Amino acid sequence: MTAQVDEILLFNGNKTSITFHSPLPNSHPGIIKVDNKDSKNVDPVIGSTACWRGYTDIWEIQNDQLYLIDIVGCYQMIDTNPIFADWVSGLMHVPQGKLVYCDRSGAKVYEIAKFTANIQVGLITHDMDSLAISQKLCLARIVQ
Repeated sequence: MTAQVDEILLFNGNKTSITFHSPLPNSHPGIIKVDNKDSKNVDPVIGSTACWRGYTDIWEIQNDQLYLIDIVGCYQMIDTNPIFADWVSGLMHVPQGKLVYCDRSGAKVYEIAKFTANIQVGLITHDMDSLAISQKLCLARIVQ
């Protein structure tokens, strides 16, 4: 299987890539399907085996809420207003630091542990630095 193109996340003034592929909502009035040839910002990756969905999204976290900022490919947003992502629930893993390794399956290793956000209907309900948690777990094992 070909590694899939990453989504983009804007968070705390930083732009990073994420392997978070939430589906778009069914029949949202702010999103339309378009023919790829009519799409804005056509990237040659869109429509290739590296992007089986035919589109990629740009997300932003603002005030503990997830927003869809833009779509590139076979869907477009009707205007430039961010869309609150109330259809999204699950874990979002946000890597930190430089990409150290990537294999053909899409597995990636970054120089710093990833930040994990728990999202429930578009709201960030819990976040953590996985490096800090793994350090606490190691310390707990030593103490026991």
